[in-house]
Amino acid sequence: MEKITLTNAGDISAARNGLIPDGNIRRVTTQAIPDTGAWPLVINEEVRQKLGLAIVDTVDSSLADGSSTEYGLTEPVEIRWKDRRTSQEATSVVGLGELARCRWKEWTCTLTR
Repeated sequence: MEKITLTNAGDISAARNGLIPDGNIRRVTTQAIPDTGAWPLVINEEVRQKLGLAIVDTVDSSLADGSSTEYGLTEPVEIRWKDRRTSQEATSVVGLGELARCRWKEWTCTLTR
């Protein structure tokens, strides 16, 4: 497992522009494990709330049993792992666990239990 840090990208921008102090930037550090089948970035509801991310859209997903479900798409999140950094939207899934599975080559992460 690897440690990653997820940060509210809007907070980073606000701090850069002097609108909030650096100490008010919301961050979450969690464990990550590689997953070649992970979605682009999936976080649980608890992490979304800790980061203060709004749901800005929804995405439909087909599940393994053939059913379809809708998930919330958040504002951008900065992902940091070792010396790498990227920002992207996250899919928020209610009831998901705490650990992250990530496909680092393509920067995809899924938080799981």
